[in-house]
Amino acid sequence: MEQEAATEATTEAIEATAEEAQEQGLSFEQYLDSQPDDYKELLSKNGVDSFEKQSKWVGGLNSLIGKKGIIPPSEGASEDDIAKFKDEVFKHLGRPEAGEYEFDLPEGIAEEYVSQDFLDELFNDD
Repeated sequence: MEQEAATEATTEAIEATAEEAQEQGLSFEQYLDSQPDDYKELLSKNGVDSFEKQSKWVGGLNSLIGKKGIIPPSEGASEDDIAKFKDEVFKHLGRPEAGEYEFDLPEGIAEEYVSQDFLDELFNDD
């Protein structure tokens, strides 16, 4: 909760500073020149090159406040919880629903040497 409040306060300060710069008639480049180097670099890396893009970027950051990523199950979790976690991770990584992959074998590798059992073992640790 403290981190969320600090993030919101920082975000509000950034928005206020940008709003003041606009009210003073400064261009985004002039505003950016007045910011610390690490903030300039952060904006640059995220493609923020206008007040409008900065506002959208900050809004996107605000929407992430309080959200959690994929959290692994704790020690002693049930097999069902572990399986659900693995399914969620693999889903986010793009594993097909059926769990079957289609691809062309590299030149020189005969299809008979790559069995479905081998692929299942390679791509699944079930």
